[in-house]
Amino acid sequence: MLTLLRFWPDLVLSEANNGHREVSATIQPECFCKRSNPSVASPVHRLMQMTSTRAVRLNNLILALWERFLSIRKKDWEQSDYPVVIREHKFDTHFSSARFTQHRYVAYIVNWAVTGGGETPTDALRDLQLNFQAVRDRRKLEGMTMVRPGVNGPIEFAARELISLHPELSDDFIRRVLNLEWAWISDESSLWDFHTDDTNEKMLAKILEVYGVDVSDIESARLWEILNRIAADGWSADAAPGE
Repeated sequence: MLTLLRFWPDLVLSEANNGHREVSATIQPECFCKRSNPSVASPVHRLMQMTSTRAVRLNNLILALWERFLSIRKKDWEQSDYPVVIREHKFDTHFSSARFTQHRYVAYIVNWAVTGGGETPTDALRDLQLNFQAVRDRRKLEGMTMVRPGVNGPIEFAARELISLHPELSDDFIRRVLNLEWAWISDESSLWDFHTDDTNEKMLAKILEVYGVDVSDIESARLWEILNRIAADGWSADAAPGE
């Protein structure tokens, strides 16, 4: 039976000799944690954090190398062929939003930005499977090959063809409406991406105040559509404050 290294605070998938995957509990250094019980500001606490981080990195490296080695057996990879780690997260008590859900567990593919979340490890794995399948279907539709298990997956950015039609207005919008010095926005970006409120009312009011344009009827709230409306209303960089 082969069991991959397991380090606190992760849950990892181990591979048994029957070929099935199972979620295995982590091995926690209880004697060190419970007896020491260091304060957050102490050198011992910082040492624990550094040790934990290095252990996680080593664990991920070994897991990625192993799955990459196994991947040579086939060319049509499923989610179960990829190195997966499950981590437990503590809830942020200061965060409150009806639009977003804080997941207790997060499952992710090592070296690739494909994740899933849920209240249990099983829920997180199930969500990861759904997201993996969506990525796989999209790459197949676009004629792209799948990323080999264990290797670094590419960081893919959404298109910017539509948003780039108004570069000066885009920069002005980011500063005066989003209240940011800089932001990377694409054709998929919307007002929803820049706040945690239940509605876009505050943003819509800000756009009306800054540009004198009502965009509340743009249901998608996509930024490129909003910028097109503002530009069509006669916006000019020469007339913008601070230009």
